[in-house]
Amino acid sequence: MRDKHLKSADFFDAEKFPRMTFESGSITKDKNNTYLLKGKLTIKDVTKEISVPVTFGGVTKNQQGREVMGFQTSFKVNRLDYNIKYDPTGAGVAKDVDVNLYFELIKQ
Repeated sequence: MRDKHLKSADFFDAEKFPRMTFESGSITKDKNNTYLLKGKLTIKDVTKEISVPVTFGGVTKNQQGREVMGFQTSFKVNRLDYNIKYDPTGAGVAKDVDVNLYFELIKQ
C-alpha cells in the first residue's frame, strides 16, 4: 500500500513521470577517496543543479572480467523543491529526504 501511494500523484506521480534522472556535469577531488560530484537532478518536472559528496570504494573485476569502480554517496533532498507537496507541514513526512546510493561504473 505504501509503495502504491508513493507512486501516486500525491508523491512521485510515476505514471506521468516514470523516471528520476541525474546528469553528471563535473567531478573534483576533495580529499583522500572523497570527491564532489556536480550535476542536474530531475524529479517529476523539476531539474535542479546539485553537488554531492562521493566516496570512491575501489576497483575490482566483475564476473565477466571487466574492471568495475565502486562509489557511495549520501545526501538530502528537500522534496518540496521537486513539487512533492504531500503533507507540506512535514508533520507526517519529512521535508528533507535522505538519499543513500551505492553504484558501480563498468569500464567499457
